[in-house]
Amino acid sequence: MTNSNHELRQAIADYAWNAWACLGVAGWRRRGFAACIDIDALVLLTGRLGDGDARLRDESLDWCASNLEYVARSRLVHLLKDGGAPGSWGAYAATLQHATKQSWPGSSQPFGWHPSGKSRLPQHADGATLALRARALFGATARAEAIRILMLDASENAVDAREVAVEASYTKRSVAQALASLEVAGLVRSTSVGNSHPYQLRRRAELEALLAPMPTLRTSQRAFCRVAWSVLSAAESAASATVRRVEGARLVRELASDLALACPQSRADDGRSPSLDDLLAWTVDACGTVTGRRIGA
Repeated sequence: MTNSNHELRQAIADYAWNAWACLGVAGWRRRGFAACIDIDALVLLTGRLGDGDARLRDESLDWCASNLEYVARSRLVHLLKDGGAPGSWGAYAATLQHATKQSWPGSSQPFGWHPSGKSRLPQHADGATLALRARALFGATARAEAIRILMLDASENAVDAREVAVEASYTKRSVAQALASLEVAGLVRSTSVGNSHPYQLRRRAELEALLAPMPTLRTSQRAFCRVAWSVLSAAESAASATVRRVEGARLVRELASDLALACPQSRADDGRSPSLDDLLAWTVDACGTVTGRRIGA
């Protein structure tokens, strides 16, 4: 079990390193990232991991401090409420608060840290950095999140503001206001279906040309980061096989919607009651799917 827990932590750190490398963090030979990086979910996941990989922690801090305008701290508030144990986030947030002189949610006591100054924004666009480009255009706002979410929806179905709000991790009111402003701009259209007003993206071709390229894997990295951290936290605190079976079943119930969004083509629950080790193996494999690497290969 200990080795499996270590493998999962290594896989998640590898996932985070590849995502940060795509965003311009120094110190990692980038292999690639098939999905659209969720910047705030990545910041939270990295902060929670703590000093297990001190270089990852320190260089991600350098990026955040250097590119504060691309991190949505108000969104982090909502992500924190729905993400389980805080891990080492409090110290990470406090260190950023000290460095940026801005308020960061969930901060506790900072640790000693000096910026390396090595972080650079990516010079070449790829699918992984779609959210970064959306924020460069619309700001780190609910509008940018709404555009990203609608662009990644390959089905092009109309979606309710409540559905967008879940993935955007903003309040329904904020998302509704963002969608209304985008409708005024002619980028979305709404229809009335009973008491709801679902929205669809307009001018998809123009938006894709403006924000291209698109990622090859259109799954929710917000959901994946929540699943990955929840599984790691449970795995590192559950020792006996009995506890791990119980924890696995609990997580599948609690994370059902996020598991479906994180990797819809793969089911962690195959009809039997999954153990925590089943979820652990699934999460390791899902990390490899996004980064194009199988841990231990």
